[in-house]
Amino acid sequence: MQYVVFHAAVSSKGCIANQEYFIRQKDGSTLNTEGERHKLRKCLIAAVERRVSHGLRLDMRTQNRMKLLSDVTRVFRENGLSISGAEIGTEGDKAVGTFYVTDASGNDVNPNTVEIVRREIGGSVLVVNKSSPCIGRTKNGNVEERPRLSLGNLLWAQLERLSGNFSLIRS
Repeated sequence: MQYVVFHAAVSSKGCIANQEYFIRQKDGSTLNTEGERHKLRKCLIAAVERRVSHGLRLDMRTQNRMKLLSDVTRVFRENGLSISGAEIGTEGDKAVGTFYVTDASGNDVNPNTVEIVRREIGGSVLVVNKSSPCIGRTKNGNVEERPRLSLGNLLWAQLERLSGNFSLIRS
């Protein structure tokens, strides 16, 4: 596909992200046919679905050490879990990570498996996060809405609006 985004606008409020993209062919011409727009819509949906993290969200925070990531992924693998997405990093001498896991078939994770993984990695290390990714808590315990900042989540948030509103743009 030979398309370019020649203008984009992204905004968010709370857990909702709005995106608007203006797309044209590389040669500068517009998308002239409904078939062409339909094909582009399908490709955009597929691209977003490949980037969105699915599965149970497991948050980890522990002392950073050599081979930690290797050990964590080995424990997941030995217990039949597949990682569909991960966000990992360090904060000072601490390792922090969020892993999205499914069973080997891509289905929901059995709670017994989660407990086994918690024990193998360390019960205080792994926290199962079943809450909404858009709801957080302030220091005094009040619920606070906040967006989860990742490109996949931003794109997914308004995909239907985005894909349903393609129209001819005259330049």
